[in-house]
Amino acid sequence: MRALLYANTDGIANLYHGSGVQTRVLLDIWRETARKLSSAGCDDWRLHVAVHDWETPSTDYRVDSAVLHDSLAKAREGDVRIHRLEHTPHTKLWSYPRWAELSSSVTALLSRLAEEYEQVLFVGVDVPYSLVREHCENSLPPHKLEKITFALSFHTSALVAGQTWLPGREALERDYVRRANEDASTFITTLTPFFDRKIELDYGARDEAWMRLGHGIAPRSANLTPYPREKAVEIAGSFGIPRGVPIVVHFGRDHPMKRIPFAIEAVARVGRPLHFVLIASTPANAEGIADAPHADQLKQELDSYTYLTHFERELPKALAQLPETVAFLLSAAGEPMGQIPQEVACWTDSAAPVVVAPEDGGYGDQISDAETGFTFDVHSVASCTRAIERAMKATLNERKAISVKMKNLVHENFDASTKLCRLLMSVESGEHGMPRRQAGAEAK
Repeated sequence: MRALLYANTDGIANLYHGSGVQTRVLLDIWRETARKLSSAGCDDWRLHVAVHDWETPSTDYRVDSAVLHDSLAKAREGDVRIHRLEHTPHTKLWSYPRWAELSSSVTALLSRLAEEYEQVLFVGVDVPYSLVREHCENSLPPHKLEKITFALSFHTSALVAGQTWLPGREALERDYVRRANEDASTFITTLTPFFDRKIELDYGARDEAWMRLGHGIAPRSANLTPYPREKAVEIAGSFGIPRGVPIVVHFGRDHPMKRIPFAIEAVARVGRPLHFVLIASTPANAEGIADAPHADQLKQELDSYTYLTHFERELPKALAQLPETVAFLLSAAGEPMGQIPQEVACWTDSAAPVVVAPEDGGYGDQISDAETGFTFDVHSVASCTRAIERAMKATLNERKAISVKMKNLVHENFDASTKLCRLLMSVESGEHGMPRRQAGAEAK
């Protein structure tokens, strides 16, 4: 038997980053993936997911009890083992001392898995797990170390614009990429063409350092199945969303790179009535809506809006099925991934909201103007406003045609189960790791 150990800081007890959504996608697709591997004649693979111990409080992540309950239920249903990693309480997980702690906890877990399985693929998400390879090298005996293939999945980096400077982060990321360039069992997983190019340019990642995975969704999961129309209307009504007026939606986490003030200004300049729905979640939410960071700007610039500061996907999923919803607006600059367009495409049914996004980052890899959405110049508020107005002026049939093309793109290019199957089959065949690189060296 073989094991995949996937480690993150998001997606089990909390859900803040897009990387957390990928953790939940992994839970959704595992049973389907295991069936595909079995049908292809592969060995049995077992999925293990590791996150920081949610019962140990941290100052930058709060536990969402509903998310935790749902995650544990998904894990039980999919026969996935969840592991809690020890860390110091009441401190920030995104700090060098905690990264060392999490990496040490993962190393102890990998030591146990190497006893149980013939081969272990470790995939850690971002810098909190960048020290795992080094810790294993320093503490595991050779017979265990040779069973483990290491990969780091960059969903962001120290050099992404708008990131808070964290001591030691850039050096750790550079050192990991150096190891991936040189070491036969150390890799970087692909994310999007845009962000992979950025890692190559910023840190010098070579071709042989990459494992081809990319991000994706579970298009057949319950999370992405449209609600019955009556339920969608009921959910929207419970949030006080008005009917009979065009609706523009902006949702995701609240972070400077998302440029929410830019989005509000662009919506405010639209020359016709609309209702703006802003869902901007933070790890530690403001107590009241008046204290939320964008309340003043919304009040000053817009007549009709709904503003939520807690994590919420039920409402945008419902709004994607209302005929009044014309657009989902995305305003981030340098977005590494951009999975909201894929979610919206799956949520739509008879209604047909389209995505309005900048010609930039991970959005630029999937949104073609007037084909799979409407695009704008990432630096221009006026250009964003014009793109919103184009979406509002488009007929229902025109928006439906765009929505169908986006949905087809999702099924062709962003099926996470298909991508993961290909990766695990390549690992099992020896394409990644010592056999492949030795063969390459001998050929040279």
